Amino acid sequence: MPASVKRPLSVNSTSRTEKMVFDLAAALDSEWHVWMNQKLNFFYENYGAMNREVDCILYHKFYGMLLIECKDGFITRHVDHKTGEVVWQQNGDVLDPGPHEQAMSLTPPLHDFLKYYFKSESDRGTSIRIQWAVCFGDMNSAKNIPQNEIPRQRIFLKSDLENVDAFLKRVKEILYIKEASHGNNPFPNVPLEDDDLERLCEFFGGYSKNEEAVSLPDLWDLENKSRVQPTLTQEMLMESIQRNPKLRVEGVAGSGKSMLVMWEAMRLAKMEKRVAVICYNELLADSFEKTFKENGLDKFVEIHNYAKWCQKYVKLAKVSGVPHKAPKTDVDVYYNESLPAAFGMALEKMHKDKKLQKRLFDAVIVDEGQDWMASWIEPAFKLLADPKKGIVRYFYDPRQKMYAGRDWYNNDFLNQMPVIVLGRGYRSTKNILEWVRCVTGVSVPTYADTPLGDKPEVLLYKKPEDQIAMLDKCVAKLEKRKVKRSDILVVSVRSQRKSSLQNLDDTKYNWTVTGDKGLSDHLINVVSAHRIKGLDAPVVILTDVARSTKAPNEPHSMSDIIFVGATRAKSKLIVFREK
Repeated sequence: MPASVKRPLSVNSTSRTEKMVFDLAAALDSEWHVWMNQKLNFFYENYGAMNREVDCILYHKFYGMLLIECKDGFITRHVDHKTGEVVWQQNGDVLDPGPHEQAMSLTPPLHDFLKYYFKSESDRGTSIRIQWAVCFGDMNSAKNIPQNEIPRQRIFLKSDLENVDAFLKRVKEILYIKEASHGNNPFPNVPLEDDDLERLCEFFGGYSKNEEAVSLPDLWDLENKSRVQPTLTQEMLMESIQRNPKLRVEGVAGSGKSMLVMWEAMRLAKMEKRVAVICYNELLADSFEKTFKENGLDKFVEIHNYAKWCQKYVKLAKVSGVPHKAPKTDVDVYYNESLPAAFGMALEKMHKDKKLQKRLFDAVIVDEGQDWMASWIEPAFKLLADPKKGIVRYFYDPRQKMYAGRDWYNNDFLNQMPVIVLGRGYRSTKNILEWVRCVTGVSVPTYADTPLGDKPEVLLYKKPEDQIAMLDKCVAKLEKRKVKRSDILVVSVRSQRKSSLQNLDDTKYNWTVTGDKGLSDHLINVVSAHRIKGLDAPVVILTDVARSTKAPNEPHSMSDIIFVGATRAKSKLIVFREK
């Protein structure tokens, strides 16, 4: 169970550090209670009226309470030689008061007030250990922070925010700081009884009547602002791509391959070059096509899935002996062998016909190339008007291969191309990718600033048909948190025909099966994992996950499909797994 978040991050927060601390705090276990951007307003006679805000408060009945002040940017401290005053700066701007003063000065009065607060209602009294800390989320070192101002032991640095374990270790170290006033031992802490814990929550409170709880889209917006933006990295790669007429691009899940496909097609189109984009996934092809039309580039860019390219050009070149549509029998032979062979014959014919040569291209871009047969590659590249000078881009991820016997890598023409590797993913949060690693055995490296995010929810079903009620319940909860239906994607590891969700209410859910054109904008889309590669959604509900037939410590027997389905999730992953 995740931490008990009493007050999530404020919708008004723009702080990267607050977002990182909230992600980590919310990922702690359920014994931890979390308040973010907490306003404290109380009076205690020894200190007077207190009206303060604390960026983060953590409480655990056995460890105590920690007040954390969060600061973005680079923090420094120096003494003004003219006035002799201490000056704190944040990225060169004066910071007043100092980054530690808010939490440090609040600690003694809050401790004494809570001691009085509980004792006033009972005879047992209590004493909560309260410590303070400062979090510098953008800093790798505290060398510019004097120890006598903020001891290193009270500082969270960037390295302390890399994962939950590092964060929790630092929290405990701070709470157990030894105090000279207590015989060089940590301050005492008396665990609260259940009724006193309820009173503590009442004192801190939640939202006021006029304040709404933060919605998931608001959190995702903050998450997107805090994560590494791929733009700079991709622009650098684009420069390298431009220097190589023929190039392979290998990229892990969520590394931006499909974004680069779109950018390269748009770059070439703006140069008035004719571009053929080939996707294995027809839904991805449809998504690309809409983007090109919106940007007015469809005059130069033509995009289809591989089978449609074959069928269209076999018909255009009038190649006989192969039907233009799939037969009812021997479907695999038709798509994998007969149709690609006829496609090659059609293109050879077109190269010899001056009228048909106008239908050839200056560039061919392939996405999801790991789903190809080696025998498809050279026929497809005959789409180039000039095979020697023409531009070729081949994007793929070997770990997302879902079809047995697809030997795309066994092609000499492809293997002669130089390769660029995109080794880090930025789409999915760290917690989603950690769950994926544990279940599938496949690790996707991330950036240091990739958001931690929520831990995936795994919901168990006894009977496969129970998933329909489970799905309705999940969707209702998401909609209460202001998640739009178009932001929810249901991904089954099975086809509709084999899924236990095949009979969903079609006024609420939209199954996209072969032949459908695009995804719905107003219904909750339901797809098989095979048909959703290259696309993503803020929320993915992965369904029909059966028990694994492998040993407990081995990757799931359906690991390839689970890997593809789960890595479609950008911010939240919910999994329906057989009990």
